[in-house]
Amino acid sequence: MKATAMLSDQNIPQFLWPLAIQYAAELKKRSPARRLDGKTPYEVIYGTKPDLSRILIFGSVVYYQNDHRAQSEKVTPRGLRGRFVGFADG
Repeated sequence: MKATAMLSDQNIPQFLWPLAIQYAAELKKRSPARRLDGKTPYEVIYGTKPDLSRILIFGSVVYYQNDHRAQSEKVTPRGLRGRFVGFADG
C-alpha cells in the first residue's frame, strides 16, 4: 500500500509519511513471497514464522499511559488517546 493512501485513508497528517513507509516495509517483511517459496523474508532470516498477533492497523485508535501527571492530577485519566503510526525502534 502506498504511504499517501495510508495517510489519507486514516486522516493522518502528511508530515508522518516516513512512518507510513516504515510501517509498509515492516508488513512486507512479514508477508509471504512467491520468490521465497511462500515463506516470509523474516522466516528466511530468523528461521521462525513472524508473530503477527500484535500487528495493529496503521492509524487505528490506541490508548497509551500518561506517566507524567502532576501529583494534583490523581483523578485524571491515565490513558491518553492516540493513533497508531508505527513500531518502536528496536
